[in-house]
Amino acid sequence: MVADRGWKPILNTNGLALTEDLLREQKRAGLFGLTFHIDSKQHRPRWKNKTEQEHNELRLSYAEMVARVGGLTCSFNATIYQDTLDSVPDLVAWAQEHIDIVHVMVFICYRELAETSRFDYYVGGEKVDMGLLTYANTGQRIDISARDVVATIRERNPEFAPAAYLNGTEKPDSFKWLLAVRLGTRTASTDTWAAGWWSWPRSGTTCGPAGIWRTLRPSCRATANPSCCCGRSIAECAAPSSARCARLVCCSAASTCSRS
Repeated sequence: MVADRGWKPILNTNGLALTEDLLREQKRAGLFGLTFHIDSKQHRPRWKNKTEQEHNELRLSYAEMVARVGGLTCSFNATIYQDTLDSVPDLVAWAQEHIDIVHVMVFICYRELAETSRFDYYVGGEKVDMGLLTYANTGQRIDISARDVVATIRERNPEFAPAAYLNGTEKPDSFKWLLAVRLGTRTASTDTWAAGWWSWPRSGTTCGPAGIWRTLRPSCRATANPSCCCGRSIAECAAPSSARCARLVCCSAASTCSRS
């Protein structure tokens, strides 16, 4: 029904009940992609007490299933806690290693559902035991921000730079969502990849070392040949699809970029 209206249905799932046959059936029904929520606090059977890094094995099994079915996007969510914040760079590195089948990584800063230390809650006159809720009064840090996640990623990837944001409602100057784009390719024959972070350049400035040029293979960069991106020019590969966005043009091996 959703696909019949011209929309792109994306299924959010923990994947527990998902099989390849079921996924193929969903694709035939019009499914566009999936977002798997997987993190180390879910207490999954056979995955209890496993680290976020160890959960990459589980993430990969789902990514490979989606790739076998083909024609679907594959994303992963992970809730980030104080004790898992330092694992974020490893998850970013894992996603980059599998850039051909992992399309999006989302890091959700932990928040609690309700304030339980100062208030009681009632439904139909009956007091609700908020201690039974997953996201309530856990003692976890609840002030981790998107900026904290970015700072942690930059400890290993200093060139990482968000390219877009969605601000808060109560605090318009806060960043509720920060988006970064990484362009890259993976060559199956040699099992190698090339990728680079992209942030929108200011007019008249350079992209810096994280510019689009770094998404090209080293041999292409060495020859300053802008035609090595999947048989297309770098401008064609990097140009945003939206007509309201300016066209990005990389014009030298020094990653000097301009908006035109």
